[in-house]
Amino acid sequence: MSAGNQLQPPLRALPALLIAASFASGIGAAMLLESCHAGLLTGVICASAGLIVTLIRKFRKAGLLLIVAGAGAVDYTLSTGPIVIPDGERIYSGVTEQVFAGDSRMAAVVKIDSIDGHRVHTMKVRLTLEQSNDEVNEGYRITFIASLHSNADTAAVPDEITYGDILNRSNIKATAFLRKDNMISLREAEGLQPLMSRLRRKITEIIYRSSLNTDSKQFIATALLGQRNALSSETREAFAIAGLSHILALSGMHLAIIAAMFYWLSAPFLIFVSRHVRSVIIIVMVWGYAFLTGLGAPVVRAAIMTSLVICADILQRRTFALNSLMFAALVILVFSPTQLSEIGFQLSFIAVAAIISFAGHINPLSGSRNQIVRAVGNSMAMTSAAMLATGLLSALWFHTLPVLFLVSNIIVGPVIVPIILGGGIVVIAASLAGLPYGIAAGTVNWSVDMLQTITSYIAGLSWSSVQVWTLSGLTVGLVIITLWVIAVRLRRPESSRKLIWVASALAVFTIVSALTTGKTSGRDPRGTWYYLQSNDAVDIVIPISDTLFVVSDAPLSTHEARASTISHRLYEYMGRRNITEIVMVGEVFATDGLIRNRGRLLIGVDRIVLAGNGFIPGDGQFPTDVLILARGFNGNLKSTVSALRPSKIYLSPALNPKLRKRYISELKSIGADFVD
Repeated sequence: MSAGNQLQPPLRALPALLIAASFASGIGAAMLLESCHAGLLTGVICASAGLIVTLIRKFRKAGLLLIVAGAGAVDYTLSTGPIVIPDGERIYSGVTEQVFAGDSRMAAVVKIDSIDGHRVHTMKVRLTLEQSNDEVNEGYRITFIASLHSNADTAAVPDEITYGDILNRSNIKATAFLRKDNMISLREAEGLQPLMSRLRRKITEIIYRSSLNTDSKQFIATALLGQRNALSSETREAFAIAGLSHILALSGMHLAIIAAMFYWLSAPFLIFVSRHVRSVIIIVMVWGYAFLTGLGAPVVRAAIMTSLVICADILQRRTFALNSLMFAALVILVFSPTQLSEIGFQLSFIAVAAIISFAGHINPLSGSRNQIVRAVGNSMAMTSAAMLATGLLSALWFHTLPVLFLVSNIIVGPVIVPIILGGGIVVIAASLAGLPYGIAAGTVNWSVDMLQTITSYIAGLSWSSVQVWTLSGLTVGLVIITLWVIAVRLRRPESSRKLIWVASALAVFTIVSALTTGKTSGRDPRGTWYYLQSNDAVDIVIPISDTLFVVSDAPLSTHEARASTISHRLYEYMGRRNITEIVMVGEVFATDGLIRNRGRLLIGVDRIVLAGNGFIPGDGQFPTDVLILARGFNGNLKSTVSALRPSKIYLSPALNPKLRKRYISELKSIGADFVD
């Protein structure tokens, strides 16, 4: 290659890394402060201090980084803004982002941008519609009258995962019930993202109308378009245990497969246009896919890095992967600073950083002359590097560490997943063109069946994963910092030996942190019970040894499903206390610490009466600690309270609404201590 055709050196890695880290630290500081005014003030002070420091030539770089950190704090504060939930019914308008269809009702996540005709900071709201409406779809602007309710903390059990917690993790600020008559208007929303949402729905409909089997349709909709509600929670759990959950979440792997297909499909364009024009076409198609799938952080990160690689090729510059990664992080955080707290953002960037830093150093087959052997080695190295950095972070969030991740990824990653995604694209394209696609559909069906069989087998092994409950955020943070120091040392072998001492010291601190923080919680003392908040039944949970007993007024036919729901809701509570089993208590039951005789319970020393259908208090009834007006109760409340003399009264949400209203009025008239 002549001197004139040699590639120019890449941009330096240090500026992008430090700038992105400084901007992220400013966002983190504003998040910790929580108050909008405090976050804005912190950002202004930090930026002002940076301006002063830049006047000192020796510390000019430090001053610039302080300004960047201040900008991060201000950006986060301005983008979130003060969220105020108005009282009473108001007129709201926003764009639907997600729609969940049920048997009789449906729900939708709406990004509200207008209240009573006035523009406001956008906030996500979950609407429950009175009845299903086929016209409500993603990418539509809906205007409605409703009363919003903020996500109150209703936890009754320690470490309970409440409905409010789930909403907050999705950045949903409030909920509302929308009656049919209160929907004012529904029309297609303007803008690129709503347009892509509608296009995504149409492509999903094409997938479900195809001749693929049900499992393949659900998998393609999830892995290709990011339809998170297409697969069951059991399937997702199996993939997580097997270490394959990244296959279900749109990421750089998916976009790389899509980009490769775009590359080959665009080859005919070289007959008519130059190579650079083809590169621009690929960039446009990559970003089109990113918009189509909802601009998730992992996909945007991959799209930015892909675009940088292609642009570098056009400009004849070498690329530096870590610099591209940090630039992608900076772009995402500038436009959406709240992404910093999202688990998808954290896992995506830490995994790619680990692959860039370690994969080349831990590949045992890099010297092989056989391309297939080298490819297997690369797959092993990339998977191991990614899990090295993200395994503990994932365990901190999900409390599960997959042991067989390397085996499962080697089996399904390099071949089966590209076949499924590629075959899915062929099926969609052929359906649009009216062409036959039987071979492609058969290949996808076989591949999905094989993938699920392997996943189910690995997840079914008792030693396929480890439950982790003794991990703290401090320990995970120290591990990541230690890995970063090691990565710097590997990249710069000539660097000072001080880095080795720093890494060693951090390793010691990490061990100390692991031994002294993140302890499991002790079991509750005998006689402990909790009244679990619910919207359709009474659930009393009683922890005894390694078993959680549940007394419920829900119909007997629903007990199995209810046990599953409670196990998910109390997942952390049970895990931290080594509770391994849930038992739904029958009408007559007795064990050490719990006795039930129909509507009467004795838990430790507490006497509880579950007054349901046909309940009549007997003569000479002992004083009752708690009275629960359960499903079907329609007796004389005043005489029941007089006979039982309870210290506290609970009203089941399953009570007849008219009777419930009457009972509340009666309880208020006699001055009883009750919980509605």
